[in-house]
Amino acid sequence: MRPMFRLLGPAVVTIEDLDVLVQPLMVAGLLAVLLLAADQYLQLDAIARMLWDEPPASANANLRKYATQLRRLLHVGSAPDLIVSHRDIGYRAATAPETVDVHLFHRLAERGATLLRADNFAEAARDLRGALDLWHGSAGNSLPRGGRLAQQMAALNEQREVAAGDLVEARLALGESGALLAEVRARATDQPLNERNWDQLIRVLYRTGNTGEALAAFARARQTLRDQLGIDPSARLEKLQHAVLTRDDGFIACPAH
Repeated sequence: MRPMFRLLGPAVVTIEDLDVLVQPLMVAGLLAVLLLAADQYLQLDAIARMLWDEPPASANANLRKYATQLRRLLHVGSAPDLIVSHRDIGYRAATAPETVDVHLFHRLAERGATLLRADNFAEAARDLRGALDLWHGSAGNSLPRGGRLAQQMAALNEQREVAAGDLVEARLALGESGALLAEVRARATDQPLNERNWDQLIRVLYRTGNTGEALAAFARARQTLRDQLGIDPSARLEKLQHAVLTRDDGFIACPAH
């Protein structure tokens, strides 16, 4: 049985049905860097830049030590090493992309977004749910905070929010407004600077017969954006307020991108 690797939350490897938290921090970081490279060799200098803002003089020696620790952690019976080294090239993780949750997430989220744009809402919701079900925490929460790896993990967390917003759109199109109300309220509260969250909350409130609350949500969005960013709502959000006032169901049905 092939090990499965999870980076969408704490770094965990599942070996023969046993979940193993990858530690210490830099060992987990090395594993993440190699897994994100999708079976490609990475030179030591490139790995160092992924893990440190300013690699120390001992970076290459440290990386060799981390690779030894990682091989020991991942070694299963007589199976070949999953961490492969080449004297002139560097290291690679000898595992298929389908064993790594990040690559699975990207595939499902991208396919879900494509299906959403094609108005195939049921299949879009299926793939987007599958993508989001892979998460078990924030990406990078057990990885080093420096280097380019931290930037990649931050980008992954942003992509998760995009996929979650896409799933809301698919479910809205499937007529699930009532079931979405608590979720979209929470999203607007947790991330009040994301206009898409306010857009979806306003539309869900309107569709559930809460026109007054929808207008109040627009007022909160406008005040939040002015207070925290010094900007007015986008033209899209302004038009949405007008659509609520005029009961323009056609515009309100339009998705927020």
